[in-house]
Amino acid sequence: MSNRIETPGAWAGVPLHVRSRTLGQEVVLLDLHREKYFGLDGVGARVWALLGKGLSRALILDQLHQEFDADIELLSSDVDALVSHLEQCGLIEIKDQAKADS
Repeated sequence: MSNRIETPGAWAGVPLHVRSRTLGQEVVLLDLHREKYFGLDGVGARVWALLGKGLSRALILDQLHQEFDADIELLSSDVDALVSHLEQCGLIEIKDQAKADS
């Protein structure tokens, strides 16, 4: 049985042991298993919000590109790095990558 919150079509799921709260322009994440806090601001906070909506990688990149008018390749690289770091910290669980971009 998985501990992740399932959203069809989502790129990643948030494990049940992770809590988040928005404080102004920042998102504070709490890993209840490790008793550690993490903070995201700016674009990182926006990525977290979009992951929370259950969007695919492609839809997240499209939304960020529209909002920030940034180079799509740079966005892609930065978002992938952030998501990889969140996964390594146990704050998200990546779903099947083949389905992530659909």
